[in-house]
Amino acid sequence: MPDTVTRRSMLRLGMGLLTAIGHAPSALSRTFDAPPVFETARSQFTMIEPARKLSPVRLRKADGAVGVLEPRSDAVTLISIWATWCANCREDLRSLAALHRRSGKTVRILTISTDKLDREIVAQFMRELGVDDLPTFLDPLGEVAGPAPIHGNLSSALGMPTTYLVRPDATIAGYITGSADWTSEAAIRLLRYYQ
Repeated sequence: MPDTVTRRSMLRLGMGLLTAIGHAPSALSRTFDAPPVFETARSQFTMIEPARKLSPVRLRKADGAVGVLEPRSDAVTLISIWATWCANCREDLRSLAALHRRSGKTVRILTISTDKLDREIVAQFMRELGVDDLPTFLDPLGEVAGPAPIHGNLSSALGMPTTYLVRPDATIAGYITGSADWTSEAAIRLLRYYQ
């Protein structure tokens, strides 16, 4: 009988250790399945399941140059899809610009205008709004950010503006629609969670 108790005790101890090791936090085994709540009066951050990677895409920028829309491996990237006709986009762009000025290199912010207007009109809109320091790409044909994009995994079909959060490993973590306070404590907690 003592041998049986010893074997059972050892088995329980071994199972307990395996369970503890399996649940130990580690950067390598980290899953992003429980982000902090980030919400507005009308929307909330929604995770994308299954996760998708953001592929680099070449687009014209508001300054006329061709650029590559892609995340950086050392920062969380926010990609906002907006249009000049969208009233909520104005507030959201201002909030993103405030975050851009405060966050340094820990958060990268990119914007995509879906306007079919001349690029100079979009650039003028950004200047008048005081957010012309935000990197802005143009997607008038909706190839990347349209309702049914041809390239990439972003879509404006969810509403305007739609802001996607992309992890440093290029995985699109989720999105929020409508204007949001990107300098709020809740937003900062969400961004830090994915860094």
